[in-house]
Amino acid sequence: MVMKKYLVLTAACLGLTACAQFGNQEYSQRAQSLVSKQTQWQQSQTDSHGQSLSLGKNESQAERLSLLLNLPEVQQLIDTATEHSPSLKQSELDIAIADIQTKISHATFWPSLSAGMNISGKEASSGEFSPSIGISWAADIWGKQRDTSRAQNINLDIAKSNFNGAKSLLGANIITAYLNLIRAQQLIAIESKRLTVLEQNQVIIVNRYKRGLGDLQSLDTARSSTESARASLESYREQFKQSKASLALLLGQTQLSLDVPQAFPHVLNPVTGIASQDLGRRPDLQVAYSKIHYNEQQISIAYKSLLPSLNLTGSLAGASSSSLQDSLQSSSSWSLLGQLTAPLFQGGRLKSQVELAKLTTEQSFWGYKQTLLAAVNETEKALSAELSLAKRQEYLQQAAINAQRSFTHYNRKYQQGLVSLIDLLQVQQQTFNLESQVVEIQYQRLANRITLGLALGWGV
Repeated sequence: MVMKKYLVLTAACLGLTACAQFGNQEYSQRAQSLVSKQTQWQQSQTDSHGQSLSLGKNESQAERLSLLLNLPEVQQLIDTATEHSPSLKQSELDIAIADIQTKISHATFWPSLSAGMNISGKEASSGEFSPSIGISWAADIWGKQRDTSRAQNINLDIAKSNFNGAKSLLGANIITAYLNLIRAQQLIAIESKRLTVLEQNQVIIVNRYKRGLGDLQSLDTARSSTESARASLESYREQFKQSKASLALLLGQTQLSLDVPQAFPHVLNPVTGIASQDLGRRPDLQVAYSKIHYNEQQISIAYKSLLPSLNLTGSLAGASSSSLQDSLQSSSSWSLLGQLTAPLFQGGRLKSQVELAKLTTEQSFWGYKQTLLAAVNETEKALSAELSLAKRQEYLQQAAINAQRSFTHYNRKYQQGLVSLIDLLQVQQQTFNLESQVVEIQYQRLANRITLGLALGWGV
């Protein structure tokens, strides 16, 4: 009869254990299926001539943001930021904290040992010493402690993914800020050249006006254009200062000494084999997936809280003696106690914890799907922008060439007295405007390529 009850209890416990395992991996498997299906992109991967967008020789291996730029000093800036950035240091400490928490969870597998010494005494008599040693151990018969340890390991993975994401974002911001410095410096050069030409033209117009060869309207127009160019130049100079200060902040510094190149760097095109790119490398998706896996462990833990628990306690007590040395050397007695406990009634708290863990897991799955949709949308927009910016850059570069050719033509006519100075100035201003637009579109395209690399999960 006793054996029969034991078998019934064992079967019930095994059934609950099976329930604890059933469906635990459902949402994580669905999440893996979602990201594996994203292998094609809606945006066409061809340029304006119908050619496939691809990297050059041996460039398809460049899956780090720092390798997108042919500038070694950028990697040095990223290394500096990694060493001194306060925000990145905080993320790095999160890993250390999670690692210690993992070690603490692993300690639950081991028995705990404690030692004590009781000292008693009466008036007019010497005290007595009674040493003792206690040991306790919670048997992990259902694997609850193992699940808790796994959950802490997942927390450590989350901290590492957050750190990688923060580091990648910091690297992308540094590269973009560096490109912005080059952009501002080129615009300063163009505007300085424009201002010099306008000042020279203003002198010519003033001299013509004094000789009675021009009118007051032409003089006012020249002066207005000159002052406008001065204002634009001052704006670009301030942009350069602000961009330099922003880059210094990213590097964790208050001041920055940096030689900025005159031209934009060559940037590798990160769209080769785009159909086979795995968005699962993105840190935010890794975090979202780990949260699903973590909550699945919480379901298992919640189920196993319904099962009986076995605790073993033991003690070693020494004989009492008035001498501390004699009490330690005296014969001792052992006692061992095994305790099997099972929850019977807790007002539905344990079952509610199971339901709460299930709902939290489903919530994290939908959070993962939302993150995945945002990642796909971000990649699609970056791909679309890459193609559009490439076409616009081509058109603007051709327009700038034509404008320069037109200015040369008008300047020749002006020397021959066939066109007015105002007409020549208008063509000249159009040439400068197009040069500035070419710089802007180059910056936008390079910055978008960094955005695309970041969207595909490329790190530093």
